[in-house]
Amino acid sequence: MPITRSFKETIQARAIHDQAFRDNILRESIECMLSGDIHTGKALLRDYINATVGFEKLSKLTDKNPKSLMRMFSENGNPTVNNLFDILHVLQEKDGVRYEVHVLKPRSNIYRRQHINKVFAKELLNRVKEADKGNTISFEKVSGRSQRK
Repeated sequence: MPITRSFKETIQARAIHDQAFRDNILRESIECMLSGDIHTGKALLRDYINATVGFEKLSKLTDKNPKSLMRMFSENGNPTVNNLFDILHVLQEKDGVRYEVHVLKPRSNIYRRQHINKVFAKELLNRVKEADKGNTISFEKVSGRSQRK
């Protein structure tokens, strides 16, 4: 009969020996929370804490009760922003990493702008062709796009 370890023990064993793995768990936790998936972000952060410093040591580093910390990152926990950022700051210092948030525009706006530019280019080409035929045409700007009258 094979001997198996629990998921928690497996994560903890890998996190102890693999800095990149630890960094990725913390990064993924932060990204989940920033994207609105708070439940997954808290679960990852709880796994990260268990695999690295543990709640007892984290309580000493943050001057918070370990049971309160465990409740914050439980399934129904609701850490305040101050507590969450304080904990993230301590964890980053402890592991020697620093995360920054950069504002990125959604890619869909880029594709939308490219589409609008293509539509405008086609309309402009049609306008030139109509003008070459001697026809008079006019354009009216509607919602950022030119519309033929």
